[in-house]
Amino acid sequence: MNRFFVTNCAIVVAGALVGCGENVFPDAFDTSLTRVDGIRNNANLTGQEKRDQLAQLGLDEVTINGLMRSDRTANQFGGTANTAFDKVVAGYLDSLTPDEVQLYGDLTSEASFTDAQAQELVDLFKTNGILTAEQLGTWLDENDIDSRNNLDEGDVRTVFVTTDPNDLIESLP
Repeated sequence: MNRFFVTNCAIVVAGALVGCGENVFPDAFDTSLTRVDGIRNNANLTGQEKRDQLAQLGLDEVTINGLMRSDRTANQFGGTANTAFDKVVAGYLDSLTPDEVQLYGDLTSEASFTDAQAQELVDLFKTNGILTAEQLGTWLDENDIDSRNNLDEGDVRTVFVTTDPNDLIESLP
């Protein structure tokens, strides 16, 4: 029994030292830090284009958020000024991503929301079932924003309630 154990251990150790001989793994994740950095640092790409290319490498949304953490409007599930505009006009405030909240605020030139403030707004829309500018206006008339991130109620009202989206069309990329 002891000789059998020693022989099996020797085989396992020898196999571990030699390895399987494979140097190329065809089903391996086809991403390298060089490729990722090439995308992240490409000044010719928008934030959303960078996110799209990282997704094509097989990276998931949360990983992309981490990789794009230094890009203010591409580090929280992405979007564009156009997708933000479309959602606001269609009455889908509760489907905005935090990046789209920031992009829409920037588009209005009325407020520049931080990542934390944008996430707080997304949570506010979703938690309270706020879909439209009118619903948000009513909610703001009846409630105070109890913000842990210094979210200014006046900025929220100006960006999403009083600003006419039609005035922003010419500013869209």
